[in-house]
Amino acid sequence: MVEDLSASSAASAQSSAVERLQAQSSIALVEPRAFHRECLAELLARAFPECGIEAHGRIEDLSAGRRSVVLLSVDHVGDEALPAVEAQVRDLRTRCAGSPLALIVNDFAAEAPRGLGSLGIAGLIEPRLGASAAVAAIKLMIAGGYCLPPGGDNSPPPKPNERAPKSTPAPSPAAQDAPPRLTSRECDIMRILRAGGQNKLIAYKLGISESTVKVHLRHLMLKLNATNRTQLALGAPQID
Repeated sequence: MVEDLSASSAASAQSSAVERLQAQSSIALVEPRAFHRECLAELLARAFPECGIEAHGRIEDLSAGRRSVVLLSVDHVGDEALPAVEAQVRDLRTRCAGSPLALIVNDFAAEAPRGLGSLGIAGLIEPRLGASAAVAAIKLMIAGGYCLPPGGDNSPPPKPNERAPKSTPAPSPAAQDAPPRLTSRECDIMRILRAGGQNKLIAYKLGISESTVKVHLRHLMLKLNATNRTQLALGAPQID
């Protein structure tokens, strides 16, 4: 009798552990439009065969638990829409505590408002950039990186269970004049770029995909106000 109970408890614990592992190896998508939802789910299933794909039309349909990444589709992130987006992000952070959150922004005509990073999101995905760029951005966020434009406060998202700051003090004039700070990965890319390396060489030397290199280069151009690779190489701050 005791052995049966012990075996049952062990099996239950093992089953719970498997369920937790599967939950952490899954991607959740919230997209209210059925056609877009099905297409995105198919793309994710092909790009991430090791992950389970959840596709929901409403946040309310998403069960609680941690995921590899949670994707929320929104129309835009302008100042007028920001309060509604904030409410949705707060709901997702409660339901999927500890999960990286990303916004799929369908209309990116307006500039992203500052302070977007303080919502706790790991990045913005722009469908207009294509599927390969979206997949590269998702891989970056699953690995612990973030993908936010400079206009959206390109800073790491808060740690799980860490409350986001309510406001950010205005930078001093000296800080405004200071050159943009680059991440260690961005510095690595800039060194190879300045040496004349193309995307394929950058990807090979850093052990990342060419799509990921393109995402990094696009963000570097936004951060440094460059329109092409030459301006980017000449306009970047000095790298040791």
